[in-house]
Amino acid sequence: MTSAEMKVCSGQLLKIKGLVEPQAKSFSFNIGRSDDEFSLHFNPRFDEHGDTKTIVCNSKVGGAWGEEQRDNAFPFKQGEEVKIFIYYKPDVFEVKVSDDSLVKFPNRCGDQKLAFLGVDGGFRVVSFKVQ
Repeated sequence: MTSAEMKVCSGQLLKIKGLVEPQAKSFSFNIGRSDDEFSLHFNPRFDEHGDTKTIVCNSKVGGAWGEEQRDNAFPFKQGEEVKIFIYYKPDVFEVKVSDDSLVKFPNRCGDQKLAFLGVDGGFRVVSFKVQ
């Protein structure tokens, strides 16, 4: 799923409901200015790129990736439905999952408006809402 015409401002909440595919190795949400400028790359990895049950967050500016942030609190299960809430604040993204686990990632780009959302990998979006 890709949306290049979102109008999300700092202070808003993105709600994503979806299904983690039964054989998923990983999936990612890329949120930012465009398909090559991400304020937030949220990448749960079941078993990929040398990571096992790890959430990797990063940003990408000018085609260059920043420093990865890893979190081993891993609430995702293959084949299960999940709700993900992304709180977009001026200085930080707070990603909350159905089980109340929370990952924080700094808004390194300082963006106050976001236009792009891309979902890749083993995740099927059921619903998406901005509040």
